[in-house]
Amino acid sequence: MKTLLLASLALVSLAAHATLGDDVARLPYSRSAAGSTIRVTPHALYSRHEYQTREGTRVREFADAQGHIFALTWEGQAPLPLNSALGSYAHELVQAAPRHHPDHHRFDLQTSDLVLHSRVYLRQFRGAAYLPGQWPQALPMNILSQP
Repeated sequence: MKTLLLASLALVSLAAHATLGDDVARLPYSRSAAGSTIRVTPHALYSRHEYQTREGTRVREFADAQGHIFALTWEGQAPLPLNSALGSYAHELVQAAPRHHPDHHRFDLQTSDLVLHSRVYLRQFRGAAYLPGQWPQALPMNILSQP
């Protein structure tokens, strides 16, 4: 079951996606090509870029002051394609062993480069991924769960 969850998260096709570690300046074209409006909310230490995929999944990217994406979250009825969203960090999915959860609706991965939490419940996909080494020092972790 966990393998099925991971495969569904990795293989879904999506025209617009965030890529961890990438520069936000390169992403608006792919997002607008998917017909999505980008809402940017600036904060003192980061900016939040929010858009919705064609499948209706809400994606939020968190970029540092230099414009590099250090975290992203997603929520919706369609999974986010993690192989694309994680960019150069996608190999972490294959190399690291996930933590086992008996309910099979969770997937957790924690390495020195990447932290990923994904949940599926009643066809609702939710998750967050971030790069611990690129997280702004003074920024609290709870920004990922704020509306």
